[in-house]
Amino acid sequence: MEPIQAFSKEDQQAWIKNQQFVQQLESRSKQQTPVKSAPQDELSIIEKATTPVSKFIAPNIQFDYDSAELDAIAKENLSAVAAYLLDFPNRTLRLSGYASSEGGSVYNQKLAEKRSTAVRDFLLGQNVPASQLSKQDFGEQNPIGDNETGTGRQRNRRVELLLEN
Repeated sequence: MEPIQAFSKEDQQAWIKNQQFVQQLESRSKQQTPVKSAPQDELSIIEKATTPVSKFIAPNIQFDYDSAELDAIAKENLSAVAAYLLDFPNRTLRLSGYASSEGGSVYNQKLAEKRSTAVRDFLLGQNVPASQLSKQDFGEQNPIGDNETGTGRQRNRRVELLLEN
């Protein structure tokens, strides 16, 4: 993804560093190696980045089939997100829950809601104020993977974390 040219060179560089950091987190998550804690200077890059859309600050939180339980990797990543939010109390985070297309759409909507609630509850347990969190759930809408394959369905079982401001 290319940075938008209308932004200053400094903003573009911060945006690129943010994208590199997100890729590192995603790579660690795929390798099943928990992120112990992200260095504060890397997380603060997100604070400096200016883009016209919300910014991911962590890889999508993934779930097993028919589950809303957070695994150890998700908890490690969310701990880093919680630390960031506590350091920047003016920031708000939108949690968007999703499900694969297995099962009925009503069931998948409820499962997506359970997943985002699990993430919200974990962040609240890390002392993140409720005022910094919002939820919007999509069920099986907006897939990022092919629901015809096991790998694609796994990618769709997620909660996305987006900074809103």
